[in-house]
Amino acid sequence: ARRLHSTAADTVRVGPRGRRLCIGGLPIVPGRDLNRVLDAVLEADLIQAVKVLTSLDGAFAAFLWDPDAGRLVVVNDFAGLYPTYIRRSPGTLSIAPTMAELSDGTPDPAGWGAFVGFGHLVGERTSSAGVTRMPPATVLEYEPSLDRLTMRAYWQWPAAEETVTLDAVDTGGLLDAIAASLAAYEPYGGTPTLLLSGGFESR
Repeated sequence: ARRLHSTAADTVRVGPRGRRLCIGGLPIVPGRDLNRVLDAVLEADLIQAVKVLTSLDGAFAAFLWDPDAGRLVVVNDFAGLYPTYIRRSPGTLSIAPTMAELSDGTPDPAGWGAFVGFGHLVGERTSSAGVTRMPPATVLEYEPSLDRLTMRAYWQWPAAEETVTLDAVDTGGLLDAIAASLAAYEPYGGTPTLLLSGGFESR
């Protein structure tokens, strides 16, 4: 297995029986060693491997090919920060980090209408016909032999609790979680930096 290099954002690993794990973006696992976690994905059964991938933090998309199961599993980050676009046609599944790589040049009128009308795209539609964006916090499974594609959400935003006051929030715990996340980016090199919007989290 090729180890994670601090200068590379993407990593490819090969495990037992030809299983392959490709990661795009910058996954992190605060408080744990990322290399060991990714190695565990290659050694675990498919159900456990998916469970580990959905526990990763950061902005990423993970692609796991299991030749024994004849199945490709794709997991993206819980907020959909790492762009993952899909184009589907009979017998084919194409995935890329940009729309341009999948577009045949045909515009999507509804996508463009939303962009012009609202100033942004709506939902998973894009400005290119036939190209959609993978929803956040999604596990995609594709079986080429059956040309079968399924997708499911593994996380969703919790419902707002309007009765909770600031006094009930563990702000010290939040600061510890932020510090742990910053430290988890150190293997990628450079000094981790936290960008604040000037909104609530800055205060």
